[in-house]
Amino acid sequence: MNIDQDLFFKFFSREASVEETDALTAWLDEDPSHQEEFNKAYEMFMISQVVAFADLDRRPAAEHKPAKKHRWLAYVASAAASVIIGMVINSYFFTRPILEAVDSTVLVSEAQPGQRTSVTLSDGTVVELNSNSRIEYPAIFHKGERKVRLEGEAMFDVAPDREHPFVVETFAYDVKVLGTKFDVIADSREREFSTALLEGSVSIQDKSAKPLVTLRPNMMASMHDGRLVCSRLSDKDAYLWTDGVISAVGIPFDKLMRRFERCYGVNIDIASATLPEVRYVYFKVRISDGIDHALRLLQDGSDFNYRYEEETNTYIIY
Repeated sequence: MNIDQDLFFKFFSREASVEETDALTAWLDEDPSHQEEFNKAYEMFMISQVVAFADLDRRPAAEHKPAKKHRWLAYVASAAASVIIGMVINSYFFTRPILEAVDSTVLVSEAQPGQRTSVTLSDGTVVELNSNSRIEYPAIFHKGERKVRLEGEAMFDVAPDREHPFVVETFAYDVKVLGTKFDVIADSREREFSTALLEGSVSIQDKSAKPLVTLRPNMMASMHDGRLVCSRLSDKDAYLWTDGVISAVGIPFDKLMRRFERCYGVNIDIASATLPEVRYVYFKVRISDGIDHALRLLQDGSDFNYRYEEETNTYIIY
């Protein structure tokens, strides 16, 4: 069995498809000598990343302001430097399975305030990150659980794999699945946690891996006063943010403002003596039209004014 050399670099760059990854694994298992060839290719890749990142770091700051969603390059380069130093100090590196070295590399993707981004993990799982959210994940799921860590809000479309459960770690609880589509909000600053299940089945567990509740489609679990409360998912349109739309049906003004904060990447301070009433039965707006458009539209069906403080990126509702 022959292997295309370009596949090595696609794999190391996290661009290989599931089929290509399976082919590479089969090639490695075919002949012990293939492992040495793979190790050398990985060494070359790591050196190229360190050199490229060092060259980038020497340029004027104005020439290379990477988007947060590409910050994983820095993590790979940092890991590369450590690995190469390890090669020089200890040749034992070459006798270890190379997949373990790749597996220990932690990547980070972030969605900037007011933006969204999509991440495809090595197993084919697709993660849609909402504004001002962050996910940490291994470069490759090599063995055991497929585990990631989330801060903020994300929609997961998990690739099915019954032998390797998928776990989303958050500040409050962990969400364990086999293959499903669900939304998780994990805001440690606001102490807000919720999971809404659209397809499949998920188990929410505590930090000792003890299962607490199991959700079925169109159910959600939210944290209230440190306890999980389950309920029916009454408004699936609330998760249209992945399509660039904010939608609300019959929710209080303060909860709608929390959606605005997440989607637009701003702070909102409700300073009015009483909570404004949302008289819209149904409310929908495109995120790309901007928060001022959304607030003006909302004013037509509510009773509030607002102003913007640029220094703190805060909208004051009064």
